[in-house]
This record gives sequence, structure tokens and C-alpha cells, in this order.
Amino acid sequence: MKPFFIRLLFAEWLKLSRSAALWLTLAGAAIIPVIKMIEAFVRPENFAQHTAHPAFWPAYYNECWQFMSMFLLPLGIILIVCMMFQTEHSHGGWRQMHWQPVPEAALFLGKLGMVVLLSLIFWVVFTAGIWISAMLPAALMGGAGFPQGSLFTGSYFVRSALLMLAAWPVISLQFVLGMMLRNFLLPAGIGIALFVSALIAIQWQYGAFLPYTWPALEFIQQKVNAAKYYHLHWLPYAYSALFLAAGYVWYRYRAIKD
Repeated sequence: MKPFFIRLLFAEWLKLSRSAALWLTLAGAAIIPVIKMIEAFVRPENFAQHTAHPAFWPAYYNECWQFMSMFLLPLGIILIVCMMFQTEHSHGGWRQMHWQPVPEAALFLGKLGMVVLLSLIFWVVFTAGIWISAMLPAALMGGAGFPQGSLFTGSYFVRSALLMLAAWPVISLQFVLGMMLRNFLLPAGIGIALFVSALIAIQWQYGAFLPYTWPALEFIQQKVNAAKYYHLHWLPYAYSALFLAAGYVWYRYRAIKD
């Protein structure tokens, strides 16, 4: 299956590069760093005070991730994953894929591999954007010094990885919904409804058992009622595996109609 899988990844990338999903991923990853950079140029005195503080990077990093993990990341996932499948649901895309002499497992993993690739692209662009949004104003403004310390350390990478992995229940369920439902509005609407419900349920002591609460819960951790079960760190990964397994069974044994 390996040669098939490599060719499928390349084919999926060609389709992805012509769709809005890739550009939405790049724009979503860059929006908060761009806003922070504009803020630094608009309020240079405030920015200079912050860069002089020894704890600049932890505070700046958490501020950027707060808005991303709690709002933009889940909503972006819902839209991007749904957009990925519109190519297959329109113009006989699924039928053309199934005409190829390629194992169905490779077709499924090829689509999933593109989701993983988009996640990596998002992480790289967002991390680089955080660094650039602080270093570029410091370099261009005479009154601001460069931030002390470094963003590229093991603790930041581990924290970013955990925040991205916490979003995989959202990614996996939207992946399955996008594959099953032809109408773009249905999986998007279901995802947004689950996301809004999760924001409300995060103040519920059993909120950790709702998969869409984990992107926010991983960031907030002990500050909400749902953190009562935050110690169940395996839960989001179990949800992700369950959703993907169910999605593959559905894909394998039920023909997708164009």
C-alpha cells in the first residue's frame, strides 16, 4: 500500500493547493500574529514596556494561544475540513477516486494524511508568526528592545503539541462528518453547534466528557469546572481514535454516492 499512499498524498496535495482550504489554513494561522504586530506598531510605548519584561515570551505566547485554542482553531477546523471534501462531493469526485486501482484504506489514509499535513502547516506558520510578530516590531522601532529569552525551546514546543493534539477530537469528527455528508452546511452546522455547546459546557463538571471542550480545556486547565476530569489526558485521543475507526468502517462498507 505504500507506493499507492505516496502517490495519493501527492494527488491530494495537488487538489488541496487549488482549493480555498490551504489558503484558509494559512490565513487562520497568521491572523493573530498579524493583529499583534499591528497592535505593537500602533502602541509602541506599551510594546516596549512588555519586551523589557523578563517574562515576555511566556505571557505573549499564552496570549496568542488563548484566542487561537478557544475560538479560532476549532472554528477554522470545522470550515477547513468541510471544504476539503467539497471537491469529492461535487463533479463525481468520489466515483473518480474509486475507479482507481487503489486500496480503500489508502484512499482513506490519503485524505487523513492531508488533514495531518494541514495541521503541521498551521503549527509552523502560527509558531513562526508569533516570533515574527514580536521580533519585527522590535527591530523596526527604535524605542523597543528585543524580547529576552527565546520562543524556540522544548517547553514551548511541548505545550504547542499538546494544544494541537487536544483539537484532534474536533478534527476527527469533522473529518468523518465531512466525508459522510454532501451538503457543506450540514457538517459545518453540526460542528458549530457542538463547538458552541462545548463553550457552555466547560463550566459543567462533566464538560471534559464532551470532545469539543478539549481545545479550550487544554489551555485553561484548572480554571473551569470541567477541569475536574482534566486528569483524563487520554480522553481526547480515545475520542479521536473512536471517530476515525467509525468513519473508516462507514467508508469501507457503505458506498459514498456522488
